[in-house]
Amino acid sequence: MRPLLLALGSVSLALGACGGDGRSPTARIALAPLYVPLGDGYRTEVRLDGRASRNDLEDPEGTRPLRFLWELDDVRPQIVDGALDAALVTVRVAAPRPTTVRLTVTDPSGAIGRATARIGVTVDGG
Repeated sequence: MRPLLLALGSVSLALGACGGDGRSPTARIALAPLYVPLGDGYRTEVRLDGRASRNDLEDPEGTRPLRFLWELDDVRPQIVDGALDAALVTVRVAAPRPTTVRLTVTDPSGAIGRATARIGVTVDGG
């Protein structure tokens, strides 16, 4: 039987505060996998990837470094690889419900871009 999806994985993009030039970077999130089993108990590794984030108008080649900050609404996310201030980080979450992931990127001029995504939860229908 196919798993029942309790929540859809989703990604949203949002522009934030502008720097001196008036152009904010765009934060982009890719999650893999999009879902973890209900009550996973920190077993499944989820990759949070913000490497596609950039300021397309000011820096289309992505040569100016961005600063990254990840936030998760899981009270005890376990970091497996990387750090919450890196473009790429692997975490584990408890998964009693969908987990909201937020990414804030800041360019060298201080302009900010934000994105939000959700790690969904699946229930095996048996």
